Amino acid sequence: MKKIVGLCMFSFLVVGCGNQDSTLTESETSDITQNQSEEVTYTIEFSIDDELYSIDEDEMDQELTSPKDTTLLEVMQEEYDAVDSGGLITSINGLEQNAEKNAYWLFDINGEFSQVGAGEYVLEDGDEITWNLETSQNEE
Repeated sequence: MKKIVGLCMFSFLVVGCGNQDSTLTESETSDITQNQSEEVTYTIEFSIDDELYSIDEDEMDQELTSPKDTTLLEVMQEEYDAVDSGGLITSINGLEQNAEKNAYWLFDINGEFSQVGAGEYVLEDGDEITWNLETSQNEE
């Protein structure tokens, strides 16, 4: 009888240790998955009126990866030497907006006009950001 009880206890110990190892492996897998999800990948593209600047916008376009919770303004300042005034971009890579021609830096998020400034927009995975610098002079 003692042998049977001893054998059962040994079996429980072996099974218990086995489960503990698999839990550790699951935890490690969860940590790896969590670290990967702490980054977002997105694209930034440009549309610039040739009357303002004659450049190849494709050379400025990029697919980027940043830590989760990064704002668009932070990326623009780091990647494109953007200058801002109160969270609104006034210059990108030295290309300044032109109030005289009513041309201001505006951006779309996934094809929709942004309702917030670059300093308020937190990038999400898969975002497609398009910066526009277009003239809209009133014709008289």
